[in-house]
Amino acid sequence: MERMAVHLNLDSNTLIEHAKQTLGAQVSANGALCVTTGKRTGRSPKDRYIVQTEDTIDTVSWGPVNRPMNEQRFHALWQRAEAHCAEKDCYRGHYQVGADRQLGVPVSVTTEWAGTNCSAITCSFGQHQNNNQPHPAGHC
Repeated sequence: MERMAVHLNLDSNTLIEHAKQTLGAQVSANGALCVTTGKRTGRSPKDRYIVQTEDTIDTVSWGPVNRPMNEQRFHALWQRAEAHCAEKDCYRGHYQVGADRQLGVPVSVTTEWAGTNCSAITCSFGQHQNNNQPHPAGHC
């Protein structure tokens, strides 16, 4: 099977243009990216799972918000997600969680839609991990 396109580390203005072209997104008068979504696009608190390992078993407050998942189930879901992404164009950004350059944790975000990757920049991470410079967030 041929690998589809992976759009890597795009700036937010390019992500906005992709969202406009592929999703029919629009930019509002105040500069926000607006996308019409289906009725099941929200995240449910009951859908939050954390892999329970030796490192997390005593450091996570387990309960109805932080629900445990075993490593085998996580790896099975991860393989399904990778197979799904292999069949579609996707957007991948390498970012950093945390503003401190010494303590920040690198993350890779892969999404099917440009608008979702754009929101990872402005709502969650905001820095390219590659160069620790603020990501040009634009109006995502």
